[in-house]
Amino acid sequence: MPFRLKNSPTIFSRVVIEALKEFVHRFLEVYFDGWIVFGLVKRHVASLCLMLDTCCRYQIALKLKKNIFCVPYGIFLGHVVCKKELMVKPTKVSVIVNLEVSKNVKQLRMMLGHTRYYRKFIKAYA
Repeated sequence: MPFRLKNSPTIFSRVVIEALKEFVHRFLEVYFDGWIVFGLVKRHVASLCLMLDTCCRYQIALKLKKNIFCVPYGIFLGHVVCKKELMVKPTKVSVIVNLEVSKNVKQLRMMLGHTRYYRKFIKAYA
């Protein structure tokens, strides 16, 4: 019977990282209950097999509807991950670009706090 950790993403994340630690940063990145397998097409299938075999060995259950396999790009944690680069979802950038002008210092500080992370992804942010 698989080990069920429905209500505890922190514990689930620790179990996944412990089970897959030999693959992390080689061809796998893990963040809470989401992970991504990356690499060249030739090695991608072999990497997926290693990851899935390890999940079976540790009885880590995967939700099939949340899995997408062998795609050239995907959305992971609000970013578009592809072969060339890491990009922010265009919808997030458009929201920031279309923000109303701040009317006072407090509003300006709030806006800068919300957008500070995205400044490296937005051309001419300043």
